[in-house]
Amino acid sequence: MKKIFLFIALFVGMSSYGADKLETLLGSDGLIPVEQKKDSVKKESALSLHFGAGVSFPLNLDADYSFVPMRSLEFMFGLSYDYTPKDRLQTYSVGIAGIWRNFGLHSGQYFGKTDDGYVDVASFPEGTKSRASRIHVYSFAIPLMFTQKFGHKSHYSFSFGPIVCFNSGSINSHYTIGDTDYNASTRHIGTRPVTVDIMGVFRAYGFGLYCKYSPMSVFKSDRGPKFQSLSFGLYF
Repeated sequence: MKKIFLFIALFVGMSSYGADKLETLLGSDGLIPVEQKKDSVKKESALSLHFGAGVSFPLNLDADYSFVPMRSLEFMFGLSYDYTPKDRLQTYSVGIAGIWRNFGLHSGQYFGKTDDGYVDVASFPEGTKSRASRIHVYSFAIPLMFTQKFGHKSHYSFSFGPIVCFNSGSINSHYTIGDTDYNASTRHIGTRPVTVDIMGVFRAYGFGLYCKYSPMSVFKSDRGPKFQSLSFGLYF
């Protein structure tokens, strides 16, 4: 008899322990809990590479200068740090970039520097061939951009902001007389050392179109022709 009561007590105890374990495994509602995946959190900051290529149009020129847009090109390459507050559509960016611009004249004219250091335009001598002359402007730039997306799932955005440029420049002219080729390069041409440009970029699915306006003259006031520039092109 004692063995029977001992067996019953042991059975009840094991049943109670098993029920507790089963409730722990199944949950109080009797269902097997399924592990839920956490939503991925979008990074708030990132590094981005950028490349742009376009055409420059000199503005507010005197009649003596005949710039050719397709000979006036612009290229830029940069790296930016982008900060996007969580669950926001706005991005704030600061970066560094290299910008290379050139301004090409009509084939009948060339740039030259006078004895007093002023950059002016003259005509190529008669009989010259394969003539070309360009102003090259090299800039180390710091872009400060604000970007607005059109929706959390949108592939469209618009960026706008100033670009601080630290500039240097040169002139390169080449031409042919008879069978002899000539290539003349002039440095220290008096480009304005610091300028501020304004740029806007419209992006769609990773591809962009940019417009950049340079309101400050390329040359110092006493070193060359006074003109600004407006650029259009592709931006990635």
